[in-house]
Amino acid sequence: MWDVSDICRLPFIDDNDCGLGIAVRTYLDDLPLQADPTSPEARAEVKAKGKEWFQHSDSFTGNLDMAFKLWDAVGDSSGDALTTY
Repeated sequence: MWDVSDICRLPFIDDNDCGLGIAVRTYLDDLPLQADPTSPEARAEVKAKGKEWFQHSDSFTGNLDMAFKLWDAVGDSSGDALTTY
């Protein structure tokens, strides 16, 4: 069970974390503009644009990976909740 204080550790709760949401949105908005948006090459090409879009980001690719791991974890836990309850 979680505690109310756990909400303070969620991403997107402060200004810097909102930037991660904007970065993910920018990446996802650009993917459909590629010839084959599901190909690894297209994904790599769009990720490479991250340094141009977010010049002060330490690791655009690393930040995207973290955001998608969070998304996967939420999906996994939601699936567990549906089968448990």
